[in-house]
Amino acid sequence: MKKEWIALWAVIAIVVLTGGGVLIWWLARSPETSKGYGDIKQHAAFVPIRDVGEMFYWYYPTTETSYPRPLIVWLHGVTDVPPSLAANIGAFGPYDRHLNRRNDSWVEDYNLLFIDAPLGSGFSRLVNRGPHRPTSSQSNGLSGNQKQLRVLAQPDEELVAFMNEEVAAALGVSGNYDEGRQEVVDNFKNSYLNSAVPLVEEILQNTKLTVTIYNGNLDAISSTPGQLEWVNSLKWDGQEEFLNSRRNQVYVNDILEGSVRETDRLKFYWVNAAGQSVPVDSPVAMRRILQSIAGY
Repeated sequence: MKKEWIALWAVIAIVVLTGGGVLIWWLARSPETSKGYGDIKQHAAFVPIRDVGEMFYWYYPTTETSYPRPLIVWLHGVTDVPPSLAANIGAFGPYDRHLNRRNDSWVEDYNLLFIDAPLGSGFSRLVNRGPHRPTSSQSNGLSGNQKQLRVLAQPDEELVAFMNEEVAAALGVSGNYDEGRQEVVDNFKNSYLNSAVPLVEEILQNTKLTVTIYNGNLDAISSTPGQLEWVNSLKWDGQEEFLNSRRNQVYVNDILEGSVRETDRLKFYWVNAAGQSVPVDSPVAMRRILQSIAGY
């Protein structure tokens, strides 16, 4: 039976991408792939969004071909390094920055789709910068939290150069990596630190989707106690069952990797020896979480 799920990384974000559904539909039916960064099958290109810009995606079909595998769609937020770099090359894609093949890449078990969003971040680009977008003078009126957002979103110049000079050339794409980041920050400044809890409650209450949340116990920014504050206060019909469910320890190869509280609709993982990036800090625990979500 096909499972539907949403994995949320420390802070939950709901991202609506115009054209995203069409992109996934096309990838699921197209056998065509192209070679680029490394020798593994892949397809990287842009999806045009009329009068707005072009959305960059990078797709890897799984190397496991014995039977169909699910598709993992990876998105980041306004303050994160774009998925094409951080998640793909920096964490669990098939190749690292030095073109070394990872032996524990998620592509061994799952189809991977990295989307640089919002437009203006990563290789995705804005084409139409109309009058609805804030000017520099308008952007100067930032609150303390919004100024912090600008600092968090500053890209690393060395990594940007790497993406422009090596990755872009290998993929055959043009443009300056992450060049629209500041405009992205300005456009999203009013949403900074806004709660997404009502959106999670809407998913749990009015859909059949399963929500899986995981958090590194060493994360000093999005601490586990802080995450539990809102998770334990969710308002939906299954909350009492979740709160009354047992917290079970998670062992992998006789090593305690964390614990989990779960029902059929909501799961929360405590991950030991991991900070803000569980896939990087504890890949073994992350693989167990993925197996729980996907069923294998």
